[in-house]
Amino acid sequence: MVQYFGATGGSQTFVFVHAHPDDETLWTGGLIATAAAAEARVVVVTCTRGERGEVLALRGTASADEGWREGKPVALATYRAGELRQALDALGPGIEHHFLDELPGGDFDRYEDSGMVWVAPGIAGPDPSVTRGFANTPRNEAASRLAKLLYQLRDDSPGSEMVIVTYESGGGYGHPDHVRAHQVAVRAAELAQNLANSIPPSGDESRMLVWERVVPYQQFVAANEVLAAYKKARKLAKKQKLQPPLTQITPDAMPPMVLPPGVAPDIVIPVEPVLGNVIAALLQYATQIQAVTEFPKLANIGVLGCFALSNGVLAPIRPTEEYRVH
Repeated sequence: MVQYFGATGGSQTFVFVHAHPDDETLWTGGLIATAAAAEARVVVVTCTRGERGEVLALRGTASADEGWREGKPVALATYRAGELRQALDALGPGIEHHFLDELPGGDFDRYEDSGMVWVAPGIAGPDPSVTRGFANTPRNEAASRLAKLLYQLRDDSPGSEMVIVTYESGGGYGHPDHVRAHQVAVRAAELAQNLANSIPPSGDESRMLVWERVVPYQQFVAANEVLAAYKKARKLAKKQKLQPPLTQITPDAMPPMVLPPGVAPDIVIPVEPVLGNVIAALLQYATQIQAVTEFPKLANIGVLGCFALSNGVLAPIRPTEEYRVH
């Protein structure tokens, strides 16, 4: 969908709304890098600092000596904010960034990571021990902050098209902060659009769209099967004590981001032209992401590389990112 950029005949602004540092790269890194390369305005809004995240602290990585930060929210938040800035620099030039709780308005001084627990392979749920996280922040409180930013960005470029990019309603794989980020993004777009329609600059009404990150069922299954069968990937998994990619999952057990069989996405963004940027950005997150590897020989059969999160399951880097228009 490279032709999408600039196709509207006016300037474009992309606002990415994500829950934690690293989500912007894992979920939408290809689109961020593509938009930056096309000289669109790119703004990333991060809702929390990932204070309750685990720390991989693997030998030979940048976070090898950072394991002490796990369980220490302030220390981990500071470190992950640094990883985020380096990742954005790797994705492309001129990318703007805001933490949601630093935007004006609202009554909360800090939006904290809500944590999560794995409830099934590849499926997360709320951590019952956490009651003060972002997932429990009133939706309108957070949305009003974001709406003010959206309106200001729209006012900066009258007549432009604005695309707000976030997770689908299930938060990708069920993380409660992802779910809340989706709800906040959708509500903020409504608030900002209502204000824009009531006071259009110079009589020119701008468009606001919401894109939700999804994955087609067939491609999800095929990419995992290709990676699971690849000898180098199996060796990598064994060496780093990782589990093989998820395969043989029935449609009803798929993560929420996976579209039902036969359902196509609205927008497809090629990742391969910006793969170098995405790989470089993933490598900045040594506390969260491991086994980042490129597999050029698999590019023509649906896999560009792999990575693994703290759950230790090898996952494919696919050649496209897909989106559904909300």
